[in-house]
Amino acid sequence: MSEPNPTRGKPEGIDYRAVTIQLAVLSGVLAVGGGLAGYFAAGPKGLWGALLGAAIVGACFGASALVMHLSKTAEAKARNLLIAWFGKLIALFMAMLALNQATFISRPALGATILVGVIASLALEGRVVWSARLPPQAGPAGRP
Repeated sequence: MSEPNPTRGKPEGIDYRAVTIQLAVLSGVLAVGGGLAGYFAAGPKGLWGALLGAAIVGACFGASALVMHLSKTAEAKARNLLIAWFGKLIALFMAMLALNQATFISRPALGATILVGVIASLALEGRVVWSARLPPQAGPAGRP
C-alpha cells in the first residue's frame, strides 16, 4: 500500500487571493467601460443595462471566489464549483426572465456586457490555471 501524498488536495500553485482581486478589477472595468459604451450607444437605458449586466457578472465572479476560498481540498473545490456553476446558471436564467419585460434597460447593452464579462473572466481564469505550477498528483494506483 502506498503512503498518503501530503500535497494531495492542496492548491500550491494558484493564488486565489490574487485571482479574486483580478476579478474585482475586471468587474470594475466592465462596469465603467460597459456603462460608457452603453450610454453612448443607447442613452440612459444603455447605461442601466450595462451596469446591471456588470453587477450580474460581478456577482458570479464573487460566487466563484467565495467557493474557492471556502473549499479546503481539491475534491471539495471541484464539487462546490460545479454546484455553484449550476446555481449561477439558474440565477442568471431567473434574472433574464425577470428583466425580459423591463423598460428601463437596453437589452442589447445588458447582453453585450454579460457576454464580454464572461469571456474576459474565462480568459483570466484560464491564464491562471495554465500558469499554475501544480505538483503531480498520485492516481488510484499510487503513480503520478
